[in-house]
Amino acid sequence: VMGIVKQISERVREKDPVHGQWTVNNGTSGTVWCDASSLAIGVVLEINECVVEDACWLRKSDDAAHINLAELEAVIKGINLAIAWGLTNIVIVTDSTTVHGWISSVVSELKRVKTRGIGEALARRRLNLVHDIITECRLEVEIRLVESAECSAEMVTTRPRKMLCSSWRID
Repeated sequence: VMGIVKQISERVREKDPVHGQWTVNNGTSGTVWCDASSLAIGVVLEINECVVEDACWLRKSDDAAHINLAELEAVIKGINLAIAWGLTNIVIVTDSTTVHGWISSVVSELKRVKTRGIGEALARRRLNLVHDIITECRLEVEIRLVESAECSAEMVTTRPRKMLCSSWRID
């Protein structure tokens, strides 16, 4: 068990997005990087090209929500985090094509969001929440789509391949 703790500690020290100098010039604009995996949802908040906060919420092992809903949940948590930092101009970055399309439709209000399947009501409820937050807080929101490898939040939602092997199991 101590070996596992040591390896996790080393990984956080080397790869945690929040590091460096803590004198951030807190402006009104920033970037919210969002990601979701089967393990967790994560958010990384960047202000003036400095990562100021990262957060990760583990998903329940019996969480049957589709990955797109988990990614949308990360967007909501990211927007809330940005508001807590006083940001009003937010760039949301995701690696999910579906969530990018949904948020683009909500922000532009040009076309109706199309969802299907068992999670349709849940997706619509969350998208209405995003719309209400943007409207009530008078946020300027831009949405960007990136490859998974470029997403800063990817580090907080995934685990190293060697953690998946049987020697990492704790009985």
